[in-house]
Amino acid sequence: MEDGDKFRIDNVNKIKQYFETEIQIRRKIYLKYKKINNICDITYKVSAGLTMATGVGGIVVASTVIMLPVTIVLECITIMSGLTSIITTILYKYSHKKVKKHEEIKGLAINKLIIINKLISDSLNDDKIDNNEFDLIQKHYEEYFKKRRESQIRFDSVSE
Repeated sequence: MEDGDKFRIDNVNKIKQYFETEIQIRRKIYLKYKKINNICDITYKVSAGLTMATGVGGIVVASTVIMLPVTIVLECITIMSGLTSIITTILYKYSHKKVKKHEEIKGLAINKLIIINKLISDSLNDDKIDNNEFDLIQKHYEEYFKKRRESQIRFDSVSE
């Protein structure tokens, strides 16, 4: 095996390892934001229901005039649960963008890994990676970073 072949094979293995690691990292980040997304969704639904229930309850209790202190407590709960709904809606929108971004980048990394594995498989039929095959693998590697940056810009997580 020539030094050039060894160099190309070593670099291709590093590229392949990078994509495998990147996929695992993106999967973990995706799951983290997905969990936050689900928690925000549930919290929003509970606080919205609580807001409606305590709001109606406060009106009903206020109509009796005798239980005015209970009305004040119910309306305080209504305000707090309303604020919780607003905050969780904002968090949900933020985490939803993150989920979409990391899902897209993970898919891009998987796609590039599949392409590179196919190129490696085709090139190893003759037990070496020639310059053209190496350049093509290198091109896909560089294209990944370009598309990842475009995705980050599209989801507003990197300034131009």
